[in-house]
Amino acid sequence: VGGVIKNSNGTAAAPSYTFTNDTDTGFYSASANNIGVAANGAMISYLTAATNYTDSFFYSPRFITPATTNYPMTLTGRINDGASAVGVILDNSTTLSVAGAKIVSFKNNTTEKAAIGLGGEVMAGLGTVSLPGLTFLGDSDTGIYSIGANQIGFTTAGVGRGYIGSAGILFDSLYSNNAVTVTLKGTVADGATAVGTTIGSYNTLSTAGAKIASFVNNTTEKAYISKDGTFGSVLGAVTLAAAATTFAAAGNVMTITGDAGGNTIATITAGVTGQTLILKFVDALVTITDTAAATANTINLSAAFTSTADDTMTLMFDGNKWFETSRSIN
Repeated sequence: VGGVIKNSNGTAAAPSYTFTNDTDTGFYSASANNIGVAANGAMISYLTAATNYTDSFFYSPRFITPATTNYPMTLTGRINDGASAVGVILDNSTTLSVAGAKIVSFKNNTTEKAAIGLGGEVMAGLGTVSLPGLTFLGDSDTGIYSIGANQIGFTTAGVGRGYIGSAGILFDSLYSNNAVTVTLKGTVADGATAVGTTIGSYNTLSTAGAKIASFVNNTTEKAYISKDGTFGSVLGAVTLAAAATTFAAAGNVMTITGDAGGNTIATITAGVTGQTLILKFVDALVTITDTAAATANTINLSAAFTSTADDTMTLMFDGNKWFETSRSIN
């Protein structure tokens, strides 16, 4: 009692500590400070320690499987907390350098589902739109998945929202939720055929009413570019109040209805530098005056103007005042 039991070092084929009816299974000295574990005459793992159990390494060239059926395998470290603390290390005892080698492979039964490559790259499963390969705890239907070769898909709530592929970046919507401006800016070099930013439709539009682009203020469309490249502006309208002498330029094309008592307009506000404004009158109740002054928002006319039904007038804003470019008495 209290003595040390010693045995020969043994080998994987003939372990030092073995069993009567199974002499090629047991424990042996793999090398100095290493305990080898053998089964059926072959090493299946070994243990080594630098100073104490917290520094121990467990090597297994084969498989580790819980002895109890329907029992999870758990790897738990006992490292003390600290800036460089690592709870569990998954490593390979030799350096991997051949293309295709992996540090870790994650399998469901025998089917690989994810892996970590030799360079540390994380290789997730392909995933689907409803269960993406890269997702989040507690929100498993939101994340990134593979649509197909060379295509990265993005999904939220199990619905595809867009993808990145060889054709570029395609998203259903592009929002900024941080109170900042969304900017589309190309980096093309200058040249005769250079185009900084292209806005277009992925599919060819041919149906009447289809639009290449729609310009919307919150949810209200203000202008658009049709399938044929025609620029359209939503028709604005204003009904002048009694004795009103001004109105705001709410768009590029406006229908003007006068008050029964008549209106004399001296200024038009809310103009944008370079804006062309087309006015269509529905009655004979509106007079536009030319004060010949250079004050803000006044109107420089070619001649006095009083409307009749269906008349039109086109004005241009230079940043300070309006200038008539044409009129049509219809």
